[in-house]
Amino acid sequence: MKEWLLNNAISILTMLFGGGFSIAWFLEKKKNKALANQEVAKASQEEATALTNMQNAYKEFTEDMNQRYDTLRSEFDELKKKIVEVQNQLKEKDEEYLQLENSYNLLKKSYDALKKSYDSLKQDSEKYKDAQ
Repeated sequence: MKEWLLNNAISILTMLFGGGFSIAWFLEKKKNKALANQEVAKASQEEATALTNMQNAYKEFTEDMNQRYDTLRSEFDELKKKIVEVQNQLKEKDEEYLQLENSYNLLKKSYDALKKSYDSLKQDSEKYKDAQ
C-alpha cells in the first residue's frame, strides 16, 4: 500500500488540493450568493423605506396645500362678499348723489327765479321811489 501511495501521491495530492479548491470555490460562491441576496434585500428594503417616506411627504404636502387652498378659498369668498356689499353701498350713494344733484338743480332754478323776481321787484321799487 505504501508503494501505491507513493506512486499515486501526486494524483492524491492533486485530487485533495484540487478537490479542496473546488469545494472551497463552491462554498465561497454559495456564500457570495447569500451575501449578494442579503445586499439586494437590504437595498430593496431601503428603496421601499425611501418610497414610503416620499409617499408620506407627498401626502403631508397635499394635505397642507389642500388646507391652504381651502383657507384661501374661504378668504376669497369673504372678499367677494365684501366687494358686492361695497358695490351695493356705492350704488346707493350714487343714487343719493343723483337725488341730491337733482334737488340742488331744482333749488338753483328756484333761487335764480326768486333772485330775478327780487331784482325785478327791487327795480320797480326804485322806480316807484324815484317817481315820488
